[in-house]
Parts: sequence; structure tokens; C-alpha cells
Amino acid sequence: MKGEPKIGIRRKIITLVFTVTLTVIAIGIGLGYYAATNLMRKSAEEAFKESSTQLAETMSKIVSEEIEDIKIYSDRSLWEDDLVEANEKYKTINPEDIKRAFLEKDKIWKENSSESPLVKKTQESRSGEKLKSIARNDNAVEEIFITDKKGGLVAASNKTSDFYQADERWWQEAYSEGEGKIFVEDLEYDESAGTLGMSISVPIYGEEKEVIGVCKAIVNVDRFLTMLKKFKRGETGSATLIGKDGYIVYHHDMEPYTIKIHDEKFLKLSDGIKKSDDIKEELFGAKKNIIIVGAEVRNPFLLKEGISWKIFVGQSEKDVFAAVNRLIIQGILLTPILIIVMVILALVFSKKLVAPIQKLRDATERIGKGDFSKIIEIKTGDEIEQFSDAFNKMVSEIKHNQKESREAKEYSENIVSSMHDALLVIDIDGALETVNEYTEELLGYTEKELIGEHMEMFCDDEAFREENFSKLIQEGRSRQFDTICKTKEGESIPVNFSLSLMIDDEGALKGVVCVARDMRQKLSMISELEESKKELEGFSKTLEDKVKERTDELQQSQEAALNIMEDMQEAKSEIEKTNEELSVAKTEIESFSKGLEEKVKERTAELTTLSEISSAIAYTSDYQELMKLIMESLLKIVDYDVCAALLFDENTANITVKSAYSEGDDFVTQVKDGLIYSTSLSTEENISDKDTSVSIIPSDPDAEPEEDRKFDILRSSFNAPFSVGGNVIGMMNVSSCKDEAFGEEDIKIIHTMANQVSNAIHHLRLLATAEKTKMESIVESMVDGVIMLDERNNPVILNPRARTLLGLNADAEVSGKEFRDILKKLSLDKELAETLKAKKVTTKEVVDEDERTLYCNITPVKDVDKNIIGTMIILRDISERKKLRTQFQYAQKMESFGMLAGGIAHDFNNLLTGIMGNVDAVLMDVPKDSKTYQYVKDIESAGDRATGLCRQMLAYSGGSEIETTIFSLSDVLNDMAQLMSASISKKIEIRKEFAAEIPNIEADITQIRQIIMNLIINAAEIIGDKTGVITISTGVAECDEHCFDDDSFSGKPKAGTYVYYKITDTGGGMSDDTIKKVFDPFFSTKFTGRGLGLAAVLGIVNSHKGSIRIKSEIGKGTTFTCLFPMSTKKVAIQHGDEDGDDLKDWKGSGTILLIDDEILARTVGKRLLEKAGFDVLVASDGPQGIDIFRENKDEISAVLLDFVMPKMNGEEVFHELSDIEKDVKVIICSGYNEQEAVSNLKAVGLAGFIQKPYRNKELMTKLRALLT
Repeated sequence: MKGEPKIGIRRKIITLVFTVTLTVIAIGIGLGYYAATNLMRKSAEEAFKESSTQLAETMSKIVSEEIEDIKIYSDRSLWEDDLVEANEKYKTINPEDIKRAFLEKDKIWKENSSESPLVKKTQESRSGEKLKSIARNDNAVEEIFITDKKGGLVAASNKTSDFYQADERWWQEAYSEGEGKIFVEDLEYDESAGTLGMSISVPIYGEEKEVIGVCKAIVNVDRFLTMLKKFKRGETGSATLIGKDGYIVYHHDMEPYTIKIHDEKFLKLSDGIKKSDDIKEELFGAKKNIIIVGAEVRNPFLLKEGISWKIFVGQSEKDVFAAVNRLIIQGILLTPILIIVMVILALVFSKKLVAPIQKLRDATERIGKGDFSKIIEIKTGDEIEQFSDAFNKMVSEIKHNQKESREAKEYSENIVSSMHDALLVIDIDGALETVNEYTEELLGYTEKELIGEHMEMFCDDEAFREENFSKLIQEGRSRQFDTICKTKEGESIPVNFSLSLMIDDEGALKGVVCVARDMRQKLSMISELEESKKELEGFSKTLEDKVKERTDELQQSQEAALNIMEDMQEAKSEIEKTNEELSVAKTEIESFSKGLEEKVKERTAELTTLSEISSAIAYTSDYQELMKLIMESLLKIVDYDVCAALLFDENTANITVKSAYSEGDDFVTQVKDGLIYSTSLSTEENISDKDTSVSIIPSDPDAEPEEDRKFDILRSSFNAPFSVGGNVIGMMNVSSCKDEAFGEEDIKIIHTMANQVSNAIHHLRLLATAEKTKMESIVESMVDGVIMLDERNNPVILNPRARTLLGLNADAEVSGKEFRDILKKLSLDKELAETLKAKKVTTKEVVDEDERTLYCNITPVKDVDKNIIGTMIILRDISERKKLRTQFQYAQKMESFGMLAGGIAHDFNNLLTGIMGNVDAVLMDVPKDSKTYQYVKDIESAGDRATGLCRQMLAYSGGSEIETTIFSLSDVLNDMAQLMSASISKKIEIRKEFAAEIPNIEADITQIRQIIMNLIINAAEIIGDKTGVITISTGVAECDEHCFDDDSFSGKPKAGTYVYYKITDTGGGMSDDTIKKVFDPFFSTKFTGRGLGLAAVLGIVNSHKGSIRIKSEIGKGTTFTCLFPMSTKKVAIQHGDEDGDDLKDWKGSGTILLIDDEILARTVGKRLLEKAGFDVLVASDGPQGIDIFRENKDEISAVLLDFVMPKMNGEEVFHELSDIEKDVKVIICSGYNEQEAVSNLKAVGLAGFIQKPYRNKELMTKLRALLT
């Protein structure tokens, strides 16, 4: 026996454990840190990308919302009156003068404070008050203002920097040469206020879609930045907004627009770029490792203007990896403890490992001495124990060997009885769908960890795997192969795989069923027997050698040794016999396993079918489809003849029945009645009283039952309830003509399916309830009336608006007959029938009992099979829309007539100027007692009437001259009543009912007299030769902004105090159609009437910013009410004629330049001026007149200039003459009134105005006043 070894096994084991543990820990920590940081970096970048994208989308949405708000604020209905009024004044002004006037106003605007009249006018007007209200109520709007179509400021919430805006780029972009577009400017930072703002400019369109103005708003972007300020991730994570020029607009603790990013690649959001140190330093203040990801704010309005904002989300890597760093530090700190524990375990383990080896060494020494009496008892559970067992068998008695053989056989039977196989169901992509419990026990993974994973998770021999799976699919039959699987702990396990294909009813491949058998025990037994055999043979040989050696030394032991050899040979024979018995046991085990495999396959098919049903149920949204699926699938695993299902609710019961074979159809009624009875008994409800419907699922015509099956009576039946929350909602019945057809497994499957159906039905009902609630909520909130009818036109849904439009109470129940009567009243019954017949949408406008016009849209409602199950009616009250359309069309017609009348009057005035001028010339030359004088006077009288007619036409068009004075309306009415009483029939009485004291008005007294005279004459003509009364009354009315909403008023003037007079007659009255046309030009109820009297009245009233109202009733009379704005000024009384001086002895001198495109006006004008003593130069158009004036400016005393001419109008010629001679004296002649024609020229040196047709006396009076 040798001494102790230099390096023992225990020391080697301890050293190995220490080295391996340290290496594994180091590698694990390194790889773990690398993998974790990469994963967290990728996760952080994805999260940052998602966050930046969400922030960018939210910001884009906010920008769009702000633009939509400004579009609402720019609606023309809010500003149209002020904008039309502002734009109207540009029609007769030279563009250069407009710009010059704007620049002067701009200068005044900048020099004055917010309290100046010009500034206050824009803020305190009606539009200004609205804008200030918008700015107060909308927190996002800092400032808002509107301009007219020339860029002049109309109204503003605050004082703007300029009055004239047309020279600004934003205005030019928004106006877009009259086309209009939305223009958005980039962010601007106000350092003094410390706020960020953005300008939004929106065009304001008129009724004809032309641009009539521009609205601009300065929007505070705090709302944008709030979400960036609130964004926080860890200690250093934050969001950054970068503008289009690369400047940082927002970053926490950073002043906006102080730092610019120069990395173009970074700003373009290029993939895979390396974040440069200067970016990190600019954004985070230090050159450190930062994770930065960005997204662009892709708002179409911003991108259209080339504005690109970027939102970046960044965080330091130290902050991102903080959790990993903590774990690594903890791991390093735990390493020494782990090493100590492992060394201690190695000591204990090595001691246990060496002890049995020492026992074997001692036993070997005893055998060498011939001692076979003792056996070795080693229980280590490893190869050493196996070796000791084999050694004991060699030296044990034959009886002991027989006992061991018996125990081995029992052991084999125990293996068979406790054998388990792993079951795996794999889809066509190789992912695990189903595993059994033994699979978890075998591989060490939980079911959750395995499901969805690929086979390569535990079987990494890809080539071997692919080969067997390919052959399986090609051959289409079961296949077996052996391979190695790895457990979760990394242990390699030899496994035998049995594969079979899963094919659906249509022959398509669904997946693979795999039965895996653990081969470790089998291989271990074979290896163990082979090792035992080898060891016995080796030991026998060694023992024989020793015996021979001992023979020479111990001859006395020869007999004993020979006996031992014989015993050993017998033991060897016994072992071979045992091997044969084990081989038989192996064959029995394989046979048992094959039977077990068939049972596993059958069970797998059942589980697969149940899995398919479960998956299909989740995607089935129809009750009938659900029942069909359940019954057809159940037939695959349960052998039934008839299956039925009953589902009921409060009022209805639905029954579905299916026969497996056509022979079972005779039992449908029996099963249905039995199911109704069983359900009624179970729920204590009488199901037969409910509205019951039965659906028959046809049997498969190709299905054939077994030959010995008799279809005479149902011998087996089983009911399974459908229950939700403990409440039974139905029942399923399975019946068969066979005795005891359903076993325990079948009943479990039926119960399982019933539970799945219950859950599915509950889900369907919840979905239906949610959908119904959602639909009812939407319908209830709709501004249109919504009516849902069934196929018999019974109302199903009536929303509140529909009830209001139909005159129904909110909670009243409406029967089908009552509702059909309502439809008949609205004449919708034919349209409903047409909709159901033609299966298409129909529309109709109807008028209800309240004279409201309703637009009706009737749409057929279809089910999922495209069958019509009812109709939906949408009712919309369009009365106001039609009224507005009529008013708009009327206004357009009046405007067209006004333009026509004004144009005709202007042309007539030019002709009358020549006629009346020649009349004055002849009257000056012809003696008064001659016949010619009288003829000319007749011409003069006709000319005066023609002039009056032109005045009426200009009054209608609003183009006559208005010379306002302050007077009392009662005084004028009193004078006109006395004057007109002599001109009308003596049978008509004029009554005066004047208010005691009424305010004065400021108006053209001549035109007021004209409309009073016209109305009194009309009233008298309506009364005719009958006895009647015309009542004239006056009063004062306070009118708010809604006062003129009544259709009986013409126009819609501003709110305020109005003085009115009424003229009421007792004539025959007018019909509604006549009232609608009474103000139309050329409309008259008299055969000889021209139809201009009341049209002129309307024009005069409108030109004085008043309103006129008509109330008339057939057979009772008519009342005209005229309202005029009150004036606070005092009456200015004039006596006599200011120009009453005698002109007979006055003679003119000097040269007059007469510029007129009408040859008759030039000829007559020259004649009259020459008679008055002037030298006259004439020109036929503006350019010729300018040339003559330039050549003779020193001789010309005054210029008589026509206003409306081709080539150049009077305004343009006037400015050219003023440029040549600053103090030129110009009198404008025009058929239009002075205010409309030359109001803008008085401020720049116009000497005077005379309206055509003028008389010689008027012209000479103007010239004398000008030249003297």
C-alpha cells in the first residue's frame, strides 16, 4: 500500500470550484453589464423616439387647433358690416392717394398713445369690443386685430405697432392678391415680457368668396411649452424644442434663442449620426455621454411656410444605466461571499466524494486476502455506487443474485408504471403552443416561459431538426428520431421524439404534435449493465492472475481458490440470465409506451379541437355562427346524434338544433320541446310563453352512421346550462340513440364548451349593450332630428331634436299608428315606401304646421346580410337657411337694380346738363313775350321733371347728393300734411298724432319731404275715390341689435335711439306677395306707374342709415314706418337764399378750362361761360385736359372737371393738375352726390362741387364765390 498522494482529490475539487466560480462570476458580470446596457440603451432610444414623436404630434395638433380657432374668429359674420363699410370708401379713390393717406395715418398712429382718438376708435368699436372679448376669454390669444382689403386697420384688441399693414409680409401672404391663404409665422421671443409668441394670419372672405379683410392673431405658446416643461425622465431626462434656424427655443433653465445648434446632420434627424460634443455641451452643459432622439413637428401649415421645429428628448447614460450600475456593484460585493460559500460546499462535497473511494480501496484489499464475507455499502447515487453494487453482485451468493434479479424486475415494473412522456404542440412557424406538466418537469421551464418560444430553446441541433421536420411534412406520416435537449439549467438530456402532423378539416397543415421521451434512464441502464459486465470480466481476469500468483505461495489455498472461481463463473452465468430478463422487460416497456403514445395522440386531438374552438369563439360576433361552430366542433370529439342549444332573454328565446346524420332529423321536435321543458324547470320561467325562434343547422349529407346504429329512440341525453354570474341564460342538450353514449370525459368536454359559450354570449351582450349605449349617446347629442324605424315603420329611436321638430313631448310614448299619422301629415309615407322598394337614399323638403321647412333624408338600414330591417330619417330645420338665402338673393337683386338705376341716372344727367344749359342760354336771349320763350319754358318744365326722375333713381341707388341739416321731423310732417291736404281727394282726412317732444334728426330735408310726399300720395291712391283716413304719427324707439331681426324691416342698421313716423291708410291693403315686391324698381300696382316711387323711398331711408317697415292686411289698410337715427344737435334755422344775390350785373373774367367727355356738355358749358364773360378752353378727356393746363397754367383761373370719364377719371386728373400747380382751383361736376364722389378730395385742395344737371345760375354762383 502506497502512502498518501501529494495532491489529493479534495484539494483539486476545491481549487477547481474556486477557479470556476470566480471565472463564471467575472464573465457573468461582464456579459450581463454589456447586454443590459445595450438593451437599456436601445430601450431608452425607442422610448425617447416614441416620446419625442408623441410630443411633436401633440404640438402639431395644438398648432392646428389654434389655427382653427383663429379661422372661427375670422368668420365674416362677425366683421362683415365694418369691413364692407371700410372697403366701400376705396371704390372712388386713387390707389396712390389711398397709400398716401395710410402712410399719414401710420405716422399719426405711431406718434400717439393708446388714448388717442384714432387708436381708441379701433378698440372701442363693435368689432374692437369683440376682439378684446376674444383676447380676454381665449388665454392663448395675446393680441388679435383685423384689417380691410387694402391693409388698413379696422379693429384691434390692443394697440398695434402700425396702422397700415399691407406692407408687411404676413399681410401680403394672407391676402395673396385677393385669393387668400392661411399664413403662419415662426416663433418670436419677446425679451422684455419673457414670452414666446406665434403669429397666425387668416383671410376673411365675403359672400362671393372674395377676400374682404385679414385677421391676425398673436398666439401665446405657453400651451405648447407646458407639455415640454412637464416632461421628466429620471434625474436628467428632459425635452428640448429647436426652431427652424437651429436655435434652442426651449430647454429647461435656458433662455430661449441664446444658443444655436450648428450640426446640420443632427437637425435633419439623420439616422446613425454620432452626437457631437458641442451639441451635448449646448443642450446639457457638459461633454458627457448623452442619449438624444428627436422628431419633427410635421404640421402642414408650418411645413408649407418652410417652418420646421424639432423636439429632442435626451438623458445622460449614467442616469439611464443607474439601475444596472447598482446591480453590478451589488454583484461585485457579493462575489467574496459566494466564493466562500462555494469553497465550503466543495469541502463538504469532496469529503463525501472521497469516502466511498476509500471504502472501495479497503474492500479491494480484503478481496486480495480472500475475504468475501462482507459487502460494500455505498449510497452516493453516482457511478461509485454503481461500481460498488456491481462488485457486491460478483461476491454475493447465488441466492442473493436471484433476489437482485427479482428486485430488478420489480424496479422495471415501477419504471413502467411511473413512466411519463412530454407532450408538445408546435405551430407551423416552430413556436410552442401547448405543453404538458411533465414537459415542465423534464426541461425545468415553466409553461409561461415555453409558450411562444421556438424549439431551438432546448433543442439546438438545427440541421437535425430541419431534416426530420422536412421529411415529416413530405412523407405525411409519423416519424421518430433521437436527439439531445438542454434543460433550463443547461443539462443535456437524450430524448426520443415522436412527431405527427396536425391537419385541419380542409387538409391544411396546422402544426406538429411531438411526444418527447426522456432517454436518460434507458441509456443509463444500458450503460450500467455494460460497465458491470466489463468490470466483472476485468476483475475476473485480475482475480485469476492473483490466484495463480497465490497458488505458488499458498498451495494450501488452491482448493478454496478453485471454489471461488467456480462461484464466479456461476455468478457470471446468473448475470447473463439477468440480462436476458432485462431485455424482455425492455420489450414490454416499449410495447406499453407505444400503447400509451396512441392514447396521448387521441387526447392531443381532443385538446387541439378544444383549443381551436376556444380561439374561434373569441372571434365570433354572431350568435348563430357561434352555435354552428360549437355544434360542428363538438361532433368531432363527442359522438352525438342530435345537439340543441336554447338562449333566452326577457322577451325572446332562440333555439338552434343540429342533427349529426340525416336520420336524426326526426328527433328535432322532441329535443326542442325537451330543451324548453328542462330550461323552464331549471330557471322557473315559462320559456314557452316567450317569442321563440328555431334555427336548424343542416346535417352533413355525406356523413354516414355505423351500420348497427338504430334511430328508433333517443336512449342517452345530457343537459349543460349556459350561466353568467350564477344566472342561467340558456341550456345545451346532447342526445344519442346509443345506450350510455356519454362518458365522464364527454361530459367534461360538454361542460367546458357550455362554459365557453356562456362567456362568449356574455361578451356579445356586453358588446351589444356598449354599442347601443354609444349609439344612443351619439344620437341624443345630434343637432339634427334622428328617427329609427323598423320594417313596419314603428318608431324605435326618437332623439330629443326629432321630438322637438315633430312637436312631441320629451318622455311621451309614441305608438306605431300615431307615428305613421305624423309621417302622413309631412307627406313622407310615399318616400318611405320608395326607400324600402328601391333600397336607396331619398331626400325631400317638407313644410310642417308651424311653417318650418324641414330637410328630410331617408336612408335604408341593413343588417350584416344586406337585408333591409328598417329606415333612418334625418330631420334638419332649414327655415333660417332658406330665409337667409332669400334675403341674400333679394339684396343682390336690389344691388343690381341700384347699379342700373345709378348708371341710367348718370347718363341722363349728362344729357340734361346739355339740355338745361341750352334752355338757360335761349331764355337769356329770347324776349319773355315771344312764343319761343314759352316753348322753351315748356322744355324747361319737362327738363325739371326729368331731373326729378333722375333724382329718384339716384335716391334709390343711394347715389344722390345729401345735404344734411338738423330739424324736427314733426315740423316737416306738419308742413307736408298741410301741403298735401290740398292735393288729394276731399273725401280723405289727414289726421296728425304727433308725440309731444321728440329728438331732432340730421338728414337731407328735401329728400325727407320727397319720401313723405310719395307715401301720402301712395296712400291716397290706394284709398281712391272712397272715404278714408290717412293717419300721420311720430315717436321715439330704443332699438337693440335684435330689434331689426323682424323680416318686416328693411336693412339692419346699428342699435341706438331712433325717431320714427308712421303713415297709415284705411285702403284695401296689400297681399304678402305684393309686400315682398313693393320696393323693387319698376314694380307698380298702377297701370301707368313707373315703379320708382317706393324704390326711391327705400334708397333715401337706407342712405340715411335708417330702416323702413311695412305692415298691411287685406281689407284693413297699410302702415309705413320710417325710422331715422336721433341727433343731439340743435336746429339750425336758415332764412332766405344764401345765393340770392342778383347775377344780372356780374361779369366773369379770365380763362376757364372745361374738361368733359360729353360733347353736348362741353358745347353748352362753353356757350354759357362765354356769355358770362370768360375765355374757355375745352378738352374731351383727362390727358388732353392735363396737356392744355400744363401749357396755359398761368392764364387759367379755374378748371371745370367732369368726374366720370374714360382713360382718366376726375380724381386722377385732379391729382395730376395739383402736381403741376399746387393752388389750382378745380370744381368737380358729377351726377353722383358730393359725399360719394369727392369726399376724399376736399382734404387735398378741391375748390368746389356742382351736381349735374346744373343750371346757369348755380354755375355762375359757384364761379363768383370761387374767383372773387
